[in-house]
Order: sequence, then C-alpha cells, then structure tokens
Amino acid sequence: PTACPPIWLAEKHPEILPVHKDGRTVGFGARQHRSYFSDQYVKYSLRIVDLMAQRYGSHPNVVAWQLDNEFGGETKYDYGACAKQAFHAYLAEKYGTIEALNDSWGTAFWSQHYHSFGQIPLPGPVSSDVMMWHHPSLELEFARFSSDGMVQFARMQARALRPYIGGRPITTNAFMFSWGDNVNWAEMFAELDVAGIDIYSSKPYEIAFYCDASRGVLAKPFWIMEFGASSPELEAKLSLVQGRGC
Repeated sequence: PTACPPIWLAEKHPEILPVHKDGRTVGFGARQHRSYFSDQYVKYSLRIVDLMAQRYGSHPNVVAWQLDNEFGGETKYDYGACAKQAFHAYLAEKYGTIEALNDSWGTAFWSQHYHSFGQIPLPGPVSSDVMMWHHPSLELEFARFSSDGMVQFARMQARALRPYIGGRPITTNAFMFSWGDNVNWAEMFAELDVAGIDIYSSKPYEIAFYCDASRGVLAKPFWIMEFGASSPELEAKLSLVQGRGC
C-alpha cells in the first residue's frame, strides 16, 4: 500500500506529496503521489509495513512479499522542499566540503561557483528564450540522489519485514527500461531475494533483454510479476528465450 498514500494522510501532512519539475504539486487521485524524502511519509509507510508483517508474516498462504509497485514509475523525480533539503544533505555527505564539490564539478565555468550546499538548486526547467540546461554534474547527481532515495526506501521496508516473515523471499516488480529507467536496479535488488520483472510485449528481443538483465546484470533469479493480456505469444516466446540459456 506504500505506493498509494490515502487522502487523509495527504491532507494531514501535505509535505508527503512530491512536486513536479514545473513547480506544481502532484495531487491525490492516482498513485505514487509520495515524496520518498518526507519524514512523515516514511514514518507512516514503515508503520503499515510493520503492522502487516506482524499480522501476515507467518501466514501459511503468504509465500513471498512484494514491495511497492514499479519504483520510478509515475513520479520519477521530486522537486519539493523535502527533496531539496535531503539533496543538500546527500551532497554534503558525499563531497564533505563545498570546495570539493566545486572542484569536482568544475563550477568555475560560467561563474557557477557555490559558497554553501544550501545554494545548490534542484535541476528544474530554466526559463530562457533559448533552450538551456543546468550543469551536467548537477543533473547527474540529482539523478543518482533520486534513485538512491527509492533504493533506501525499499531497503527500509525489507529490513522491517525480515524479522516477521520467516525467511520468505522479498522482491519488487520492475518495469526497468520503460517506467523505471531512472532507477539503479542493481542497487535496488542488491538486498532483495528475487528480481521481479514486468513485461508487456510479445517481441522476443524485448523478452530476452529483460530476462538477460535480470539473470546477468542483476545476478538474481527472477519472476515475471506482470505481463500484458494482449501478449498471447508471451508464454511460447519466453520458453524459447529460456531454451537459449536465459
């Protein structure tokens, strides 16, 4: 349920809602309307995970646990106040000093030198009459930071579950190169037991690519968690792919 915070939580703690890069708050009504960097969102998420684990952790009909739903899907990046504060802390921990960050990023170019971590913006759109971008190092670090926020959130859930579930495997479902192209999946699955993949295709090369990514890159056994009902040839082509050593 962590992918779908209830409306009462959004009303009680509006800071759990992420902010789109255009500055608009992502509202209630769909799913993944949550900031991984909101302390309140994390607190309530771990609370419900803990209670579910206590209630169903040893239930004989529960064979495994799935975290969340397609991390990195609907809300890829968060430009809100909680995320900005967490980003500054992330940079301070990684670089140690603002001078080290300036040297690493080469901020002397175009007078982009920073005097404190609090001056560093989130790489939202630049209002200009010509197409402009933020410093590529800022863009890259923000992408890494955003992925790390999802990875750490998943790991918190997994660590909360393990004392109650008696060794049952934990996974999550990944639509890796469509919805989740902004997530470091090797890091995401590093502390999980099984790679869960979603496939909405009957094309052999796409099926093979996802299977190879799971078995080869992630080095995990994998389960198909979702597949398209409009892909009637999936079973036969998946068998073909598996026959080739996937």
